[in-house]
Amino acid sequence: MYMTAAQRALASGDWRNAEDSLLAALAEAEVSSSVEEKYLASTLDMFVELYLQQDRLDRAAEYALRAVRAKEHSHAFSKTCVVKALIKLSRIYYKQNKAAAAALVANRALHLTEECLGPAHPAVGLVSSQLSEIYLKMGAHDKVIELNSRCQPLTVYTY
Repeated sequence: MYMTAAQRALASGDWRNAEDSLLAALAEAEVSSSVEEKYLASTLDMFVELYLQQDRLDRAAEYALRAVRAKEHSHAFSKTCVVKALIKLSRIYYKQNKAAAAALVANRALHLTEECLGPAHPAVGLVSSQLSEIYLKMGAHDKVIELNSRCQPLTVYTY
C-alpha cells in the first residue's frame, strides 16, 4: 500500500508525499518479520531515486549504502543485483566528489563482476571504464594504466 502511494507520488513529482509514504513503508519493512527482504531493498532503492531527483546526494548515498548492505546479506538477491547497487553507490559518491570512496566501491563492483561473469565479459569492461574515470579524477594514472592492461579487448560485432 505505502509503496504504491510512493510510486504515484514520485511519478507526479510530489516528493513530500513520496518521502512520507516511503518512511511508512520502511518502518513497516523494518519491524515486520513477514515482510520480504526484497520489499525492504526496493523501499531503500526508491529512497535513493527520490533523493537523486531532489539532488540530495548525502541522503541518496545513505540509502544506497543501506541497499547495498541489504542485498549483500540476503539470499534473495543475485550477485549481479549487488553489483548494480554498488555501481549506483559509486556514482553517487563520484557526484559528491568523494573519489576515494567511489573508487573503493567501484573496485568491489569490478571484482564481483569478474567473479560472476568472468574477466572477458563486456560488463567487466564497463565497470573497468567507470573505475578508470574515477582514478583519472584522483590523478592515479598508474592505476588507470594497470587497470587498462588487465582489460581484455572487447570484440565488437556489427550487424
